[in-house]
This record gives sequence, structure tokens and C-alpha cells, in this order.
Amino acid sequence: MLSRRAGIEGFTLIELMIVIMIIAILAGIGIGSFHVVKLSAYKVTLQHDLKNFVKAQEAYTTDHGRYLGAAGDFIKWGRPYSGTLAVPEFNFRPSEGVSVEIISGDGQDYMGTPPFIVTAKHEQSKIYYEYDFAVRKTTERQE
Repeated sequence: MLSRRAGIEGFTLIELMIVIMIIAILAGIGIGSFHVVKLSAYKVTLQHDLKNFVKAQEAYTTDHGRYLGAAGDFIKWGRPYSGTLAVPEFNFRPSEGVSVEIISGDGQDYMGTPPFIVTAKHEQSKIYYEYDFAVRKTTERQE
């Protein structure tokens, strides 16, 4: 039979292991939830930037009679912003980590073949969005 000395109190090894195990489980749940929230934030950022890119293209068309750019043209976040679409008369700047690229077509003939399509990608996400100017539709894709 084990006896305790008077006045000495503490936790047993089993009690400490149980507390550590509970903390580890809670941390695992928290990290998993954080990852889901982070991916959701990337998706919202991409949708927002793509919507703003389309609005900037519409404004550019009002002034110049055509969309800006052709396949291969892009704009990427940075200090300063980079890419062939980073021109002063085009009022669009992507969010941190985002790049928008024209993957097919030409702004001169956005209804032509191939269609005028742009993508918005985040450097930390495998999900990206495409926008087709001919049918005015956004599609979610995954790398």
C-alpha cells in the first residue's frame, strides 16, 4: 500500500499525461479549423479580386472601346505591382498573394475564338477562379 507524506501534494504521472493528451486533442481541432478558415479566406479574396478585375475591364472598355490585354498578359501583387496589365490607365490592383492572368482570347474581340478568359490565383491556394467574358460566368477550378 502506498502512503503519502503529510503536507506533500502534487499530480500523479497519469493525471499529467491525461491533461497533456486533452491539450493535444484541443490543439489538433484548432489547427484543423484554422486551415479550413484560411482556405475559405483565400477563396473569398480570389472571388473579390476577380469581380474587381471584371469591373476594371468594364470601365476600361467604356473609355477605350475594348478590353485590355490578350492571352498571356497578367498583373501580380507586389511592391510595385508587376505584369503587362499593371498600367496606370487600368484601375485594378490585386490583393496580397494574388495574380490575375488572361489565359485565352484577346480584349479586342472578347466574343471571338478563343474566348476571352481570365484566371485569379493565390500563391497559397490550389483553388483558382476563371471568368469567361463571353458568357459572363465565373467557375471555380482546382490545380
